[in-house]
Amino acid sequence: MQIQLGQGLQVDLVFYDLTSTYFEGTGPEALADYGRSRDGRPRNRQVLVGVVMASGWPIASYVFPGRQADKATVQGVLADVRARFALQRVVWVADRGMVSDENLAAMSQGEDRYLIGLQRRRHPTAQAAIQAAVGPWQPLPEGGEVTEVHLPGDPTRYVVVRSPDRLGYEQAMRRQSMRRGRDALRDLQQRVAAGRLRAPEKVGARAGAILACHHGHRYFAWRLEPDGQFRFWVDRAKLRAERRVEGTFLLQTNDPTLTPLQLVAAHKDLQTVERAFRALKDVLAMRPIYHQTPPRVRGHLFVAHLALLLGCALEKALRRAGLTVALEVALAALRPIRLVTLELGDQQARVLTKKLSPHAQAVLKAVGLARLPVPAGP
Repeated sequence: MQIQLGQGLQVDLVFYDLTSTYFEGTGPEALADYGRSRDGRPRNRQVLVGVVMASGWPIASYVFPGRQADKATVQGVLADVRARFALQRVVWVADRGMVSDENLAAMSQGEDRYLIGLQRRRHPTAQAAIQAAVGPWQPLPEGGEVTEVHLPGDPTRYVVVRSPDRLGYEQAMRRQSMRRGRDALRDLQQRVAAGRLRAPEKVGARAGAILACHHGHRYFAWRLEPDGQFRFWVDRAKLRAERRVEGTFLLQTNDPTLTPLQLVAAHKDLQTVERAFRALKDVLAMRPIYHQTPPRVRGHLFVAHLALLLGCALEKALRRAGLTVALEVALAALRPIRLVTLELGDQQARVLTKKLSPHAQAVLKAVGLARLPVPAGP
């Protein structure tokens, strides 16, 4: 994968993902709206931000109204990227929120192909693929194993991955959710038995809220008995289905050339976009947005994209220098630096105002700024 200026961007994998950032205040009517918040701020209006990355660089960014569905952004982004960059044969890598038949068809235009993650629980094809995953299994370099599945009458390739780390985490989360859900349902049962809650519609509403809050719909069933008592129990069929998907994730592709190991590695690289979003929001201070007109909002987000581009350049410089310092650590090390220019007659000197920390010295050296004079004092 390489960038060739003047001849377009020639890459094998192109990553696209979305995030949201929220407004303080109402925000501009054309962009600010309520939607699925990635910031845990459902009461704040938001705007969607899309980023396309290739070869570790953010090559394009997009701004969408806050209520727009993830799926509805895909085809416009694909058309724009194809028009702006002279892409060669591409595998589009996206998350499961982008999946629709129309989007998969758009990703498959010409010689292009797609690689996407699938929702494990609510997607019937995913359930069939996981049940059909009987091996042979190949070990993954970072742990876990992978196998390819072919479903009858379906030319699409499915790759099922089992991860012991993910299995342990999801089992722990299930036990926690079941414990909390059971406690809340038991409390509801006692309230109904004591006569403090009698109306069937209120009992049903409360039970539904409990199951939604603690993922209880995955494990429990309930009913209101003819005598008015509330009864709940563990639904064994639901629990078996949940255990079947724990520790797994599923990929779907129509690319005939990449091996299962390569497909897993490619999808893991989608995390580069997710790391970029974290850098945008936290390190580069993209959120919140205080502007109240569309041009200012777009300007704010464009500056954030330029900062992201510089952040990627800094990360690559650090890697070339053999440093494993995270971007946020590198920026924190540079933050106290003050560089001043002293003019003495016709002479000029650029001097740092304080002694550098070892981290800061290493970062400056990595970007070719190792010869700045440093004060001799403490």
